[in-house]
Amino acid sequence: MQFGYNYIDGHRIYNNKGPVVQLPYRVQDYTFAAYAEYGLTNELTFIANIPFRALQTHGALRLDTPLNVAIRKGSLSAFGNIGISVSYGLRQNKPLVLSIQLHYDLPSATFLSSTGLRTGYDTFGVAPYVNVGYTRKNLFYSFKLGYNFRGDTYSDQFINRFEIGILLKEQLFLIIGHEALLSMHNGDHNDGSSLQTGLYANNTEYLTYNLKLGYKIKPQLILWLYVSGGYWGNAVLRSPAIGIALSNEWKKKR
Repeated sequence: MQFGYNYIDGHRIYNNKGPVVQLPYRVQDYTFAAYAEYGLTNELTFIANIPFRALQTHGALRLDTPLNVAIRKGSLSAFGNIGISVSYGLRQNKPLVLSIQLHYDLPSATFLSSTGLRTGYDTFGVAPYVNVGYTRKNLFYSFKLGYNFRGDTYSDQFINRFEIGILLKEQLFLIIGHEALLSMHNGDHNDGSSLQTGLYANNTEYLTYNLKLGYKIKPQLILWLYVSGGYWGNAVLRSPAIGIALSNEWKKKR
């Protein structure tokens, strides 16, 4: 089980066809998330992710923006796309582990057209994944590859994540990661006013790096600090994200 908080504040979005695009207002995104895994059997695991987002636009109106749709300042607090998954371990309890996963995003997000604020996508998502992990002495690696099929004329997505973890001390470890989200550009969903906030547009894309620092408070209790930033993208906020999380593992008594 993990509870986390993530914060991002920006006024520009990436544009994969040219310079970054200024937004009419600054956009703040405060995300609170609960994440849980539960072992149904030795091989089968149920996974749930429940995000709650508090969004707002603030600051003075910028006139150097492509205002295709006029919006006003405002705020929106609601659940994002709640995700549920099942994962099956094909190879476990060895240095090299392998699993397959089927993930489903519920269309549980909210959109406020007058402000352009959106807590997620207006559709479902079904994504099969392959997960690979490898551990060697004080190093561990993980690799995730998936494809997200989406409805409501949204483009499908290619997803890739890679992480390297390093044990610095007995209780302290560092994780360096990279994530890619690429649109297949096979959908023509109308984003409307959400293009003015850089939140969950149809053909959102990004390449990001992230750093996580984990500290073991107790053997099963870990405090996480992390930061992430992008270096390429489309229709997504050009601003770093920072976060904090607390995770705990409960084991069944035998």
